[in-house]
Amino acid sequence: MSQYRKKLFVLAAILMSVVALYSYRFFPEKRYVISEDNQVNSYIFGAKAPTGGRVASWLDESQKSFRCVFPPGMDDYSYYCSFNFGFDVGPKSGLDLSRYERINLRVKYTGDAPKMRFFARNYNSQYSSRDDTNSTKYNSIFVPTKELNGELTLRMSEFLVTEWWLLLYNLPRELSFPELNNVVTLGIEFSDSMTLGNHDVTVEKVEFVGSWISRESWYLSIICVWLTGVFLYTVNSLRLMRKRRQLDEQTILALHQSNESLEKESSKFRRLSTVDALTEVYNRFGIDQIVTAIMSSAASADRDQPAMSLIILDIDHFKSINDTYGHDAGDEILRKIAADIAQNVREADYVGRWGGEEFVIILPFTKLDVAMALAETLRMLIFKSNYMPALDLTVTVSLGIAAIKADENFADVFKRADDALYEAKNSGRNRSCQSRY
Repeated sequence: MSQYRKKLFVLAAILMSVVALYSYRFFPEKRYVISEDNQVNSYIFGAKAPTGGRVASWLDESQKSFRCVFPPGMDDYSYYCSFNFGFDVGPKSGLDLSRYERINLRVKYTGDAPKMRFFARNYNSQYSSRDDTNSTKYNSIFVPTKELNGELTLRMSEFLVTEWWLLLYNLPRELSFPELNNVVTLGIEFSDSMTLGNHDVTVEKVEFVGSWISRESWYLSIICVWLTGVFLYTVNSLRLMRKRRQLDEQTILALHQSNESLEKESSKFRRLSTVDALTEVYNRFGIDQIVTAIMSSAASADRDQPAMSLIILDIDHFKSINDTYGHDAGDEILRKIAADIAQNVREADYVGRWGGEEFVIILPFTKLDVAMALAETLRMLIFKSNYMPALDLTVTVSLGIAAIKADENFADVFKRADDALYEAKNSGRNRSCQSRY
């Protein structure tokens, strides 16, 4: 992916996140209305009146309309009168109201009691028992009666656990908080602070309202999506980096192998450019390179011997050998003589084929008498060798020797060695002659 597309992708992700954050306020709400359709049992419950009977009675059960009477002589502290929505009692059998945020309550009231309670009793097997219905935790909200006769909204966070119930069941502090995750009874009731007379109540609506997903969860999910995206992007980047590194390593290896191959080829071509293909000694170009190096070294050296001595070796009557025995025989003689010369010169000396049947031997930093002795050794070696046993052919060579002078270059010393070679030829061949000047 190009950098431009990456930037567009990041910008689009940011815009989508902003839209997602803003869109939360438009999410539809989750609603749950308590009604008979929910298979909820509704009933009234009241204390016993001093004159007999119960203080709670239906006015119209189908409309959930009931009356609570507070008769004369009734103890206020022992009074209770309630309307209840009942659900199954037991673990996970009630309503989970913990995800709701508020209650929409519409209740009509006629009377002069100052307050009533909206309650929700929660079953928890840690402290509740099926045999004791009062053991369900008593969560309640006090509602001033003056706020009734219209739709009233209560926040779920207003629920508190009543003190008398906590004292009755002696719950530890860590369990004294409100619980609404398994509500088995909902209701409206009167308790203390009652006034004499009738108190008529009609329960028209009990609706729980909340979000399908909380604001915190929604924002957290957006953060998780971002973190997941960053994680996947990082993993993919690492994967691509690893792949790129492997490709780079392969490229480097291929270049290294190619470089080695080129070096081998270069070395091969350098050798081919400086070595005579037939005799495998230096060719004329190779000798020129060696002479240049020796002359450069001699210019910076403080030696009492000349920079070099030079031997020019020429095979006697070589044209006659080619004409008589053929060029194959001539080539074989050239190869064997070149091999003999290379094997019998000093390690520091250089042997080259100057052209045709002529060879040159460079002797760095060597005096003329040493060069003359080596020339004689080579002449006698070649004279005594039988290069073509089947032909009974004796091969001889003539040699010219010269040592370079301080004011000479290679061309000068070569001219003097060549003159000495001609003198050897003119003197009957198969001999060595050194330069006379």
